[in-house]
Amino acid sequence: MVSDIPVTVTSLPEGASPKNMPAGSKELKSSFALFNMPANQYGGPAPPAGMKAHAYVFTIYALDVESLGLKAENDYTAFTKAMADHVLATASLTGYFGQ
Repeated sequence: MVSDIPVTVTSLPEGASPKNMPAGSKELKSSFALFNMPANQYGGPAPPAGMKAHAYVFTIYALDVESLGLKAENDYTAFTKAMADHVLATASLTGYFGQ
């Protein structure tokens, strides 16, 4: 999860996490720590070997604030609570990946 992406950002480069994120943005705590990865770094799709394709949903939220004031150790619960009254619009993209 990433918060505080500046409004001027219109795309992210391939492999943006963790070294090429936009200035001011924050990668928040995720479940990637379960896979021996840094908890604040995106690791890509990781379905179990031999499984059919799993759905991966990416959602972006347009907010009425520039910053949610979150810290890197904040998780999904803190993220959704902080933005609860600030969502102007959302868009989602679903991708499928299997091994």
